[in-house]
Amino acid sequence: MKPGVIFTLFRVRWGIVAATLVYLAVSWFGLLHTLQTKPGIDTLLEGDTGHYLRIAREMAAGDLSMSYVRKIPHRQPLYPLVLSMVMQSAGENLFWLGMVNVCCAALSCLALYFFAEQIAGAPAAGLATLCLMLNTFLFAQTTTHLLTEPLHVLWMVMIIPCLTLYWMKGRPLYLLAAGALIGADYLTRPNGLFVMLALLLTLALCHVVQIFRLGGAAATKMCLARLPVYLAAIALFILVSIPSWWPRWQYYHSPLYHGYLSNYMWVDQKQDAHTGDNRAIYTAADYFSSHGAGDVLQRTWHGVWKVIFQAPFRTDKWLLLFILATAGVIVVIWRGSTSQRLILVFGVIQLLPLIWTNLSNPTVRVPWGAFFPMELFMVVFLVQDWKWRPALQH
Repeated sequence: MKPGVIFTLFRVRWGIVAATLVYLAVSWFGLLHTLQTKPGIDTLLEGDTGHYLRIAREMAAGDLSMSYVRKIPHRQPLYPLVLSMVMQSAGENLFWLGMVNVCCAALSCLALYFFAEQIAGAPAAGLATLCLMLNTFLFAQTTTHLLTEPLHVLWMVMIIPCLTLYWMKGRPLYLLAAGALIGADYLTRPNGLFVMLALLLTLALCHVVQIFRLGGAAATKMCLARLPVYLAAIALFILVSIPSWWPRWQYYHSPLYHGYLSNYMWVDQKQDAHTGDNRAIYTAADYFSSHGAGDVLQRTWHGVWKVIFQAPFRTDKWLLLFILATAGVIVVIWRGSTSQRLILVFGVIQLLPLIWTNLSNPTVRVPWGAFFPMELFMVVFLVQDWKWRPALQH
């Protein structure tokens, strides 16, 4: 690499660090502004936050038995654990508790740039990081709520590039890292289970395609060669997520039991799923006993329209990210590399359960957490093949 390129990269990296510090400062003042008024404090503490604070208090007092699972099995332990660490040193100071999300967003900026630069170079990484910093919904989640979205985004901006680098370079370490990070994401929110399922289905689909391209024998041989890495990644996911599945196994004899959350899959209205009872009371049999193929298609289209086409207009005031990401999707489909297309497939699969449940759980926040990180990497892929990319490789 030429000295001039090295100097340019060095300057861009320090520019990103400086921009992240500015983002951190602006978020800091945004959080302070939220805490200056009673409505702002009420917004910070509303909804799911009460559960997270309750669990955090138990953990701060030394109770790490995950006994909360008996009453609120739909909550995951990692975010409350981080809050409990703050409580141990600063008590229930809302400013310092809010700084957890501020720091997660700032770390996401640095992580996104670092990984995206490995994939596509400084221009692509810089543009994607700028889109992250300018996203108004992330800023709102960071400065006005105590919820899991910023921590989830942090995990995803590391998971997606690890998978991309694995498919680009074939190094097992990247897939193992992805397995561990998905385990951490699952400890943050139950949707992490969809992320792991999406990875497994994408890997399976990849080998199905190889069967048609290379023939059954060659594809089978390739799959068997990679099987130990796949199993190791799954094992890491299981190992990291022990604090989630072990207490559920103990209390409910089901490691993946998350209470009433599964109800959303099989009802049409939120009040039917969330009745105040934490138990899962509906199954697929209940849904299909009164719904046919037409209902399935109508529900799916409703979710696609709400999640993919309407949600961006409700979550990003500038729409810069949505426009660039849409262009990125078109480029990936048209002339993208195998790794880029696999990431697109991975993103679509992990979004499908949220599309399906949007009718019964018409929230923007939850599907946004799945959609937003994928948009960032569609921007990375959009810029990856621009004319300056080869110059940075010399």
